[in-house]
Amino acid sequence: MRFSSHLRLLAIGVGVWAAFWVLGLPDYYQQYSFTFVAIATAALVPPSVWIGWRVIGSTKPQYRAARGFWLAVYFSAPFVLLDALYCGLYLGHGLRFFSKYWYLTAFYFVPWLYVPMGFIAARKPG
Repeated sequence: MRFSSHLRLLAIGVGVWAAFWVLGLPDYYQQYSFTFVAIATAALVPPSVWIGWRVIGSTKPQYRAARGFWLAVYFSAPFVLLDALYCGLYLGHGLRFFSKYWYLTAFYFVPWLYVPMGFIAARKPG
């Protein structure tokens, strides 16, 4: 992948995080019930997987496995870092933010489904 593609994916990942952060204000979704947050989190998984599949599938077959890996990196690592800075440092929760904001933690792992998806898609013809 070209350097500009890495920057673009990073920018999109940070933009997605920022959008979810703004939508979660004023308390980063803590103002909602456990049930609502659980349902909303579960509801976001299928579209996340579908979007990943579409992006991976639109890539040339020989690059699909790598694209799956880089999607996983850019849609998980910035989320962890930015949530750690905001929830852990700024809000003062430290590492407890992983459990307090469990619904965020779930999305540190969901993008890693893109890796096997990339390998599966790489075996399919363009």
